[in-house]
Amino acid sequence: MDHGGWRPFLERWSAEWIAGHDPERDGPLDEDVRAGGWLGSAPATPGAVAAAEARLGRGLPPSLRAFLLVTDGWREAGPFIHRLAGADGLAWLADTDESHWIGCSGGEADEDGTSEAEVLGRSLRLSLEGDAAVMLLDPEHVDDRGEWAAYWLSSWSGQGPERHVSFRDLLAAAYASFRSLREPSADAEDARHGSAAVPDRPGPAPCPRGGRPPCPAVGALPVCPSSGTPRCARRRRPRPLPRPGPPPAVSEGGLEPPRPIKGTSTSS
Repeated sequence: MDHGGWRPFLERWSAEWIAGHDPERDGPLDEDVRAGGWLGSAPATPGAVAAAEARLGRGLPPSLRAFLLVTDGWREAGPFIHRLAGADGLAWLADTDESHWIGCSGGEADEDGTSEAEVLGRSLRLSLEGDAAVMLLDPEHVDDRGEWAAYWLSSWSGQGPERHVSFRDLLAAAYASFRSLREPSADAEDARHGSAAVPDRPGPAPCPRGGRPPCPAVGALPVCPSSGTPRCARRRRPRPLPRPGPPPAVSEGGLEPPRPIKGTSTSS
């Protein structure tokens, strides 16, 4: 059973990532990824998801819950996030060894009067490994579909947290960023997965960093002067979160395919 259209989207992402894998740039490819053609894991069981919700004291948002029932964790969620947590790895940021993000936040109040530190202090950490970057969900900013506001935050962007309306939209943006930086080398794989799309979306979201994410050397990353740990080099407020609206339309024949990457074919 596919939950929320995640499976075809993630299969396409896996195929494109594996086809474009460069050992010198990306490191060695895990044998299980190569053999299975899959960047994810086995699905989480409903019991494991329920146990995570009980441990966290909150029901998970629908798109994250559906994602976990397709894959219990994920590798390479965009150019700078290398691993997403499965059900057992979800944790409140304040309770993790990455809580320094809270103390080194910009602290500027958003339009609704909530400071960045408050948002980070209550957020759920999604990512386990990243290049001085983290993915989060805010359980206090919930839309009429039960989706939590999502954030992508790096210590080097200089822009503070990038908001998305949901976990689904956060992953759509990560996928779009990946597509903007790489082109799969196997047209056959692109054709095979041409009908897959971001679940419940008309197409991939624009790259939140314009397809040219700043990526300074790790040694040049700014640090918090009080703790010596990486900090968010904040320069302006995060963009206002769009007002919740109805789910995006789906074409009559099903989910619309993403826009083809230059030089590839999406015909089946």
